[in-house]
Amino acid sequence: MSLSEIVFHVQDPQAHPIAGALLSASSVHGPWQGLTDAAGNFVAHLTAGHYVITITASGFQTRVLPADLADPGTITIGLEYATGMLSPLHAGRWEFFTADGHRHLIVGSTELMLAWRFDREGADAIRDVLEERRNCGFNNLRVLWQKGLGSNNLTASWQMPLGKLRPFLALAAEYRFYIEGVILADCQVVNPAWNEQNDRVNAVRGATTGVTNNIEELGNEFSKNGFDPARFAKPHDRLAANASNTEGGADAPYWDFFCFSGRRSPVQAAIREYGPIEFLYGDRATWGGLPVICDEGFKPGQQSSDPRDFERAGAQARSCNGGRFHSDAGTAGNSRLFTPLEFACATAFVKGMIG
Repeated sequence: MSLSEIVFHVQDPQAHPIAGALLSASSVHGPWQGLTDAAGNFVAHLTAGHYVITITASGFQTRVLPADLADPGTITIGLEYATGMLSPLHAGRWEFFTADGHRHLIVGSTELMLAWRFDREGADAIRDVLEERRNCGFNNLRVLWQKGLGSNNLTASWQMPLGKLRPFLALAAEYRFYIEGVILADCQVVNPAWNEQNDRVNAVRGATTGVTNNIEELGNEFSKNGFDPARFAKPHDRLAANASNTEGGADAPYWDFFCFSGRRSPVQAAIREYGPIEFLYGDRATWGGLPVICDEGFKPGQQSSDPRDFERAGAQARSCNGGRFHSDAGTAGNSRLFTPLEFACATAFVKGMIG
């Protein structure tokens, strides 16, 4: 009995390929299943006949497709986005709110390379990190969507594949995390031309349309990463910040909220950076009274090894709009599990913020 080579191509509503989609089929010839590759393709050699194919992928609605297959060729299968993730957030004066009007405090952790690990190692490789961070009490993780050659031991520049953005966000939602995804970083290496940067921003926005746990950060510390936030338009379908920075007010006017890298020493000053009183970006007329988040503060094992300092920082963040725990585990450590000291300081930070 002859076999026909059939390529199943699975894509999202924007026609981006979906990697890792599972195709499971039943027929009189017996069951079979396979996973799509990075290009969204699965190649099967099939006997002619009637098949019922079920296609599933994280972040997408399951689709059941009856099909009479005989001739070789390519079958393109589109999947719709999954619904019912986390409540979308919006920014008010000074504070964040859920869609039903409840105040939302960002209890965050820096996890710059978590998406890179998801891309290179798969979902199961990062589940222990997601579980640990959730058990610490975090509800928000800040990740990069691109990184340049040479940093974090990368042997080549990297961008999160568009087809993997939604599955990653869906996995994070399983653990009840909002993701602050940084689109632009190390632009001098990855995409130095403005048109390349703009294309990437638009592509990431298109691939994450309707994902309710996605928060956009246009870029990391623009003055160090080779892009101009003033050249980009604010999206209107998601909570977004135009940049993080260390220079007060240089990236104004701001979008829905803004974030900054705090001073890390001396320790008492670093603790105060998490609270609104010590905010250094100019007067209220400059930043409009928007919610403010300290994204990159002092680290355990470097500026302090006393969990009480991190509890005090968390208490400062509670009086503001939230804050983000910063550690080697989430930066140079490529989002590994915390060391015992890091874990103690992380839980202390959360305790200070939410009690």
